[in-house]
Order: sequence, then structure tokens, then C-alpha cells
Amino acid sequence: MRNHRLKLVALSCYGWKNANHRTFINFLVHYPKGKYFLKSVDVTNILMSQNNLPKLFNKVVEMV
Repeated sequence: MRNHRLKLVALSCYGWKNANHRTFINFLVHYPKGKYFLKSVDVTNILMSQNNLPKLFNKVVEMV
């Protein structure tokens, strides 16, 4: 990912629930030539605290 840092256009995410009602967030990186799936995180337990989501988002931004 680091060698593409200057070409980064946007980071996006979306949430969904699986058949077991667990909540996930998928993170995508958008480049001029397409998009890259970065990671999926099970946030079922993270959603219990308001402070945990910003921490998760900051970690993902640091990865990119």
C-alpha cells in the first residue's frame, strides 16, 4: 500500500450484517485505476462503545 500513497484518491467503508446478525465494516481504497478491498472488520462488539469506532477508523487510515 505504501508505494501507492501518492495516488490515493479516497478511503470508503460500508457496513453489513451476516446471517448470524453480526455487524461488519468493509474498507475500500479508491485509486484512479480502480478500487482495492483493504479489510473487513467484525464490529459487533466494538459498537457497544462510542469511542471504539473512531479508534478503528484511525487505525485503518494509518494502514493506508
